Amino acid sequence: MSTPRSIHVIDDEPIILEVLGQLLTSEGYEVEISASGEDALQKYESRTFDLVLLDLMMPGMSGLDVLRALQRIQPQALVIIITAYASVESAIEAMKIGAFDYVQKPFKHEELLLTIARALDHKSLRDENVRLRSELDRRFSFSNIIGRSRAMEKVFDLIRAAAPTRSTILIEGESSSPGPSTRTPTGRASPSSWSTAARSRPTSWRATSSATSRGRSRAR
Repeated sequence: MSTPRSIHVIDDEPIILEVLGQLLTSEGYEVEISASGEDALQKYESRTFDLVLLDLMMPGMSGLDVLRALQRIQPQALVIIITAYASVESAIEAMKIGAFDYVQKPFKHEELLLTIARALDHKSLRDENVRLRSELDRRFSFSNIIGRSRAMEKVFDLIRAAAPTRSTILIEGESSSPGPSTRTPTGRASPSSWSTAARSRPTSWRATSSATSRGRSRAR
């Protein structure tokens, strides 16, 4: 059974906290409530939340102040602003700061739940993207290449320099074992972003490029 998603509700109105607490709990979410921005921020000393529902107009710390503080504490915090009609412009300002979306009071339960589901889907995709990028970096890092000679270090330096560009790189050199060459798209500073071909025994390396931004490192 999967762990329930956690939602932090920050609002100074007791009735809003009660209604949202009951609604979200009935939908299977784990709910934490805070009646002020100051109280809410203290809870981030020990935990984080999947989603934040943040009232914009509160005494003391305003919603915008809390949002800015959350951006410093948890830069990837997913925040939905709750706002009255008169403060829509401030809600738009909050989205510029980093809020995901906003809902207006009085809100329909179905509308709020749909916005929450959309935000959590966005978070799932973002988290999966981070996980996949981390896995690619781990699998295709230079540490997985056998070779510590000065010639190989020069090859690595060439790859690092060329990876941010759109150039096509061909690296030629003696293969350590028989087998076909490997050719993959350029674009990552890793073995997955460059091409190798077994040709002649390398003693030095030289990089050249043409006007069409295609590069070649040739063993000589």
